[in-house]
Amino acid sequence: MQQIGCSNELNASFAAEGYARANGAAACIVTFSVGALSAFNGTGGAYAENLPVILISGGPNCTSGNRPRNGQTDP
Repeated sequence: MQQIGCSNELNASFAAEGYARANGAAACIVTFSVGALSAFNGTGGAYAENLPVILISGGPNCTSGNRPRNGQTDP
């Protein structure tokens, strides 16, 4: 696989779909929350066409008592 940068998560998921069509398999790595939700559009299309695309999304640390919201960092 080859790393390809995109401007947002939706574009990344559609690029992964196209990459899977051309090369047989693809992965898409995005941020958590709204970014992952947006990426479901492209991966859903890949699923409908039986293309092997995996969506990987991170998440906040769930063990800390003071969890940051999306886009914020701990003080």
